[in-house]
Amino acid sequence: RGVDKPKSNEDVSNDGGGYAALLKAAQRSSDHYNEINSKEGKVPWGRDSNLVATEGEGVDWRHEKKDDLFLKGQSRRIWAEFYKVVDCSDVILHVIDARNVPGTRCTMIEKHIAKNAPHKHLVFVLNKIDLVPNWVAKRWIGELALARPTVAFHSSMTHAFGKGALIS
Repeated sequence: RGVDKPKSNEDVSNDGGGYAALLKAAQRSSDHYNEINSKEGKVPWGRDSNLVATEGEGVDWRHEKKDDLFLKGQSRRIWAEFYKVVDCSDVILHVIDARNVPGTRCTMIEKHIAKNAPHKHLVFVLNKIDLVPNWVAKRWIGELALARPTVAFHSSMTHAFGKGALIS
């Protein structure tokens, strides 16, 4: 009562272009594929049946259990604390390491502030610029300044540093 019987082949062929048409199109496509793939000289790079993996999973890398160390910083508690700090702040300083700008720039923070707190001011601080060549620091400051106000920073007791020193 409520359980449908599986359709027989006759029922499938009589369903007016539904599954029968789909099955027929799939069979034609398979036949065409096999015909093209079996011709000599048509597929000079090899047949699908004799492909050998030269890169990817199992060759270059493999899945392993992530160490708990790499999962640190992903807890809700930490993000909740971040959201509290953003709520209480008028200006947010996003400190970015000049040695690895893409790795230390958190676009998730930028998107959150742009979407949920557009009245807040986000300022990039490019840190440790004394550890990279001047041309690298100049380019990153120019790149980051297109999106947000950017300040270059390095700490040194003996060498003063200012905007003029970077530009010259």
